[in-house]
Amino acid sequence: LLTHQSEKRVQNILENWLVWVVPILNVDGSNIVFTNNSFWRKNARAGERGIFGVDINRNYNYNWSSCNGSSSNSSAQDYHGASAGSEPETQALMKLVDEVKPTASLSYHSYSELVLYSYGCNGKYATDKDLVIKIGHELAALLPSDSGSGNYTPGTPWELLYDVDGDSMDHIYGMHGTLAYTFEVNQSFQPDYALRDPTVIKHRAAWMYYMERMQNTLQSRKNTLGRWEHKELTK
Repeated sequence: LLTHQSEKRVQNILENWLVWVVPILNVDGSNIVFTNNSFWRKNARAGERGIFGVDINRNYNYNWSSCNGSSSNSSAQDYHGASAGSEPETQALMKLVDEVKPTASLSYHSYSELVLYSYGCNGKYATDKDLVIKIGHELAALLPSDSGSGNYTPGTPWELLYDVDGDSMDHIYGMHGTLAYTFEVNQSFQPDYALRDPTVIKHRAAWMYYMERMQNTLQSRKNTLGRWEHKELTK
């Protein structure tokens, strides 16, 4: 957004949206990835025996530990923490979301080349399922695979991966009705640095489309509401 402000599409986004960017949420966990364990996915929560970590994307209040989509074992990669919202990173994002009450949300993870949408627990879909699925498929169609064959795959976590509970996407959607998606980028947990620029470029097309799509959806809803209100007032 900052480096493409001269583009008409970007100007339109900045004129119509208040955009919040969280560059990285799991700061301490990322430090472990780059200094000690490249497959670490938790934060740096420590106890008497040292660091054991909490998977902060299983620690959010909404549906925490509700469908076997996380672990109560502190040594597990998907350990959900001692209680819902126990971690400072989780608390920080929940506080931001409570204050902002966003209309739309995108979360970036790696890996698998997926476009994920709510909900994470087996058999459960979003309330506005048709819209959520439609936009999810539209976004996936804009994201070609790194291999050059095919595109990202859209779906819920339980359809494409496994059950997930206490994650940020479901929390933001479940608590505030925010249309929320997660992009699982690239084909490995630590993709080659050469993929950085191609990934940024193709995802720019996807998130710009998403923001424009949300603008059109909101305008359509406003127009529908306006017609309804006019009809009611003229009765």
